[in-house]
Amino acid sequence: MNRLTRLGTTLLLALALVTPGCQYAKDRLLDASDVIDIKYGYAVGVGVKVEATNYVGVGIGWGLTPKSREWYGRRSHVSYDQEFMHFVLAGRDGSERAWGEPGKDGTDHYNMVLPINIAQLDHGTPPMLQRWRVGFELLLPMAHGGLYLNLGELVDFFAGLATIDIADDDGTPKSEQYGDHFIEELEVEDA
Repeated sequence: MNRLTRLGTTLLLALALVTPGCQYAKDRLLDASDVIDIKYGYAVGVGVKVEATNYVGVGIGWGLTPKSREWYGRRSHVSYDQEFMHFVLAGRDGSERAWGEPGKDGTDHYNMVLPINIAQLDHGTPPMLQRWRVGFELLLPMAHGGLYLNLGELVDFFAGLATIDIADDDGTPKSEQYGDHFIEELEVEDA
């Protein structure tokens, strides 16, 4: 394939991606972007945590994260006033702000005795597909960040090539959030 043919193919592909009628290509690009999840915010403290799914993780450190945003595939969750406290085989990070019931934040993690996150066993957010990811988070004196490989979204990406949408997110913009309605209710109650 010569340079001119490659350039033409690239231009046609780029044009197809920005054309409104090419929803398939847009959804595949968004599916590809969902494979890597990030977490970011600001913090006071020092710590690190490594996770092999939302159910198993170990960490060390202590800190407070007044506000952070965490992506789970196509959607994100903004957390407020969370505490990060891990001592290798026992730890907690989460808050009292809830997604479904008092004391149950969708991102709560309680690792007790073993590095198994018992909080994820009793509530449904994020959805099951989003809980299968591996990565780490880091707490520094002024910043909080994390990077994860979302294995569920990786499967969704490959299934999407055959137009199978197991994440049920085709046509959904990248900016949607989980839990907005519940956070708004809490803010009204707190006022």
